[in-house]
Amino acid sequence: MTRERDKRAVWAIARTALIPAGARKRATAALSATVLGALLAGCSIDKGLSPLRSGIEGQVIFRGEAPAATERVVVVAAYTFPPAGPADLAFSDPLPLGKDTVDFRLVLPPGRYPFLGVLWKEVGNPYEIWNLLGAYFQNPSDFLPGTLEVPDRITTISGVRIEADYSRAQPHSESRILGTIRYIGERPADLEEVRLVASLFFPPRNFLDLRIGNAVPFTGETVAYTFPLPPGEYALVGAVGKLKGQDWDPQNIVGLYLAEDPLQPGKVKINSPTEEVANVDFTVDFGRIQRKTDSGVRGTVYFVGSPPADVRQGILVASRSYPPRSLLDVLIGPTIPIAGDSVSFAFRLGPGRYEFLGLLLPGPSGQIDVTSIAAYYRDPQDSLRPGAVEIPSEGAWVGSVRLRVDFQRGAIEGTVRFRGAWPTNTEFVRVAAFDIIPRTTADYYKVKGFTDPLPTGVTEAPYHLSLPPGVYRYIIVVWKAVGTSLFDIKQIGLYTNPEDPSAPGSVEVRPGRVVTRVDIDADFGLLRPPGGTAKVVRRNPTWVRSRDDAQ
Repeated sequence: MTRERDKRAVWAIARTALIPAGARKRATAALSATVLGALLAGCSIDKGLSPLRSGIEGQVIFRGEAPAATERVVVVAAYTFPPAGPADLAFSDPLPLGKDTVDFRLVLPPGRYPFLGVLWKEVGNPYEIWNLLGAYFQNPSDFLPGTLEVPDRITTISGVRIEADYSRAQPHSESRILGTIRYIGERPADLEEVRLVASLFFPPRNFLDLRIGNAVPFTGETVAYTFPLPPGEYALVGAVGKLKGQDWDPQNIVGLYLAEDPLQPGKVKINSPTEEVANVDFTVDFGRIQRKTDSGVRGTVYFVGSPPADVRQGILVASRSYPPRSLLDVLIGPTIPIAGDSVSFAFRLGPGRYEFLGLLLPGPSGQIDVTSIAAYYRDPQDSLRPGAVEIPSEGAWVGSVRLRVDFQRGAIEGTVRFRGAWPTNTEFVRVAAFDIIPRTTADYYKVKGFTDPLPTGVTEAPYHLSLPPGVYRYIIVVWKAVGTSLFDIKQIGLYTNPEDPSAPGSVEVRPGRVVTRVDIDADFGLLRPPGGTAKVVRRNPTWVRSRDDAQ
């Protein structure tokens, strides 16, 4: 009861910031009487109750310039996470504007606060709880905000530092997306909520990249939803499930709006502050929700060479299948800071077998996708294949997993499109790259790199090939039959010159960069009976450009 009364008193004080200026004097008198009455009532119930002196204090470090429409900026703490509205927040006094560094103090009753952030308010509009400029993170690389505990009524937690970026401020808008969610799978008896989420990035770099919407009903087979979102091109629209007694965790993504290729997120573009985008429909699979676990993988990421200046962090991912059948098969893990020679990690995962564990790095645009693989755990018996990790039981942690990121290398990536029927005796199909045009049998042993085996039985497949810096003049698709030797690999596709499809195309790879859209057509019809050879496939490809050139 004491905490609830303290919470109501703090909220009553904070609401003065929400009252229009013309009515504030009248409200202040009424508020004073309300607070005095609350205090007297409290004293009559809890005799000797000391004044509330507890809270959190620290500094806010601002980046950028405050928008002209800024009315005020405050520090807020959430009683629950994610907060559903202003009633779930405690507000500080407005912070002074026009300063790079500002001290703050937030009066709070004892308790656990799972979120502390900086909230921006636009002139003439109410607070919007996700208009956040920054948040407190226990470690800069953490995805979720840090939790702070106020132990009693006289202790103030000090030394808290929050970085706030004015470029995150979003003017008020009426834009939104609409759609239908279809539910499949067995609903857990202890399911507490299904909540909408969106982000301009996939995967989001941290919690601040997320827009968290309302919880939606989940008792029927389908539900229509409306999700207010500011203008932008969203790379993630989906839903997160939460079980009773567990913290909200964005790793529990149970549904995603997907492109036609289930390995790519569906893009949703909102062009104006009044636009409605309809038919953003997706499926929620209750079977994908994960229970809180105390098991996972521990290891170290080693860095070789200097990273590009704009690459500061990566994201660990895992999948029970390889290649993953859908983005929903990809489990998003902790953020890894790119610093020093190595970084240790702990990736919390439930018991089971994981066929892929790797690190994704962003390109110059800041975007990450499932082909942006910088390193992966390799099979000890075949270094070209990902190695599987087996977590035997709850409470078990698999240790000594090593990942190696070579920033002296670059990469090419694109899509292989297949024509013809897949041979039933296919062992693998890979992309290979040469820095020469092979003229003799011996030249084919000078291959500079192979991809992992591509998915079989598909009409097209994305690929990513890590390579040392240099110019690659011959990029091909090769096929191998079960039971044959590596000397019997057949060529079924060639990347060709965009300006002259009769000649091989060349690509320059630079350190730490990825050349995109190196797309290749592969034709199984060119395979001959054993002992025969395959002809080179030529086509008119899309123009190749590096991520640098795309900016």
